[in-house]
Parts: sequence; structure tokens; C-alpha cells
Amino acid sequence: MTDRDTSAVQSHCCSDLLAAYAQRGEDAAVDAVFHADAIVERIGWGAERNTVSERLVGRGAIAAWLARTPQSASFELHGAPHVLASGVIVVRYRVCVDGFIGGGHWAITLGSDQRIVHLVHQPDDIDAKIQDPVWQARVEDALRYDTSLAAVGDDRPSARRTWDKADD
Repeated sequence: MTDRDTSAVQSHCCSDLLAAYAQRGEDAAVDAVFHADAIVERIGWGAERNTVSERLVGRGAIAAWLARTPQSASFELHGAPHVLASGVIVVRYRVCVDGFIGGGHWAITLGSDQRIVHLVHQPDDIDAKIQDPVWQARVEDALRYDTSLAAVGDDRPSARRTWDKADD
């Protein structure tokens, strides 16, 4: 695959991921970007920073997770995708919700069908950014949210790492 082809795949993958967020987990959007047995590991913030706070397996669980995204939330890429030596695509995202602006990194592993087989969703730590009492309450609610999906602790270094260009 040429650099141009690789860049096109990265852009397409990231565009499809943004569409899946925007469509709040609609089946067609999830099917377009995620492999049937894909895994999403959501990294926590605050006391759960750098640990896997939620592990979702399969399109159904991923669609349910995306459906929890507030209607007022919008995601966008905040920089170009970067490919680590391991082949993992890392891209910074930005999220805006009701006047709050946050962000983080996605670490994306693609399968041979160019769909995501593994996604690490690592938000920036937001505790220090939250001054508004309404947002503090939302964060506390999110931390208590029970999705009936098993949250797992994960001691693997990949679950604790911060994704940046220094990793390759």
C-alpha cells in the first residue's frame, strides 16, 4: 500500500468513526466502521485515568455505547491521523457538548477489511477543566452510570499508556 493509499484509508476510517458518533450508534454507521467482533476500550478520567473503565465487545455493545452520546455532543478530528510503528492509527479528537469543549485520543487498529478491530477511546482528564456545577454533576452521573456492560480493570501497558507521537 502506498503512502497515498494509507492516508486515504486513515481518512476514510476516521470519517466513518465520526459518522458513527454523529449517528449515535445507528446499525449502518457501526457496521461501516467496526468489524463484527471489534473491541472498544474506554479509558477513564479522574480516579480512573489511564485504566480501562469499560470494555465493549461486538457491534451491539459498541452501538449501545455510542447511543449514550448526548444529542448535543459533536466530535471532530483535531489534527491529522498518525500511524505508529505498530500500525496503530492515533488521532486526536475534540468534543463539544453544551458549551464544554474537551478532547482526547483515539488509537485505532484496523483489520484486513479496513474496519476497526480495536479502538482505545482515551479522553483528556477533565476533572481540572470542570468548574461549572452542572458539568460537575454530569461527570459524577457519568461515573455512576451503569450500562450493565462489564467494566474491567486492565493491567496491560497498552491500557495504561498515553498515546502520542513519541510512541513510535
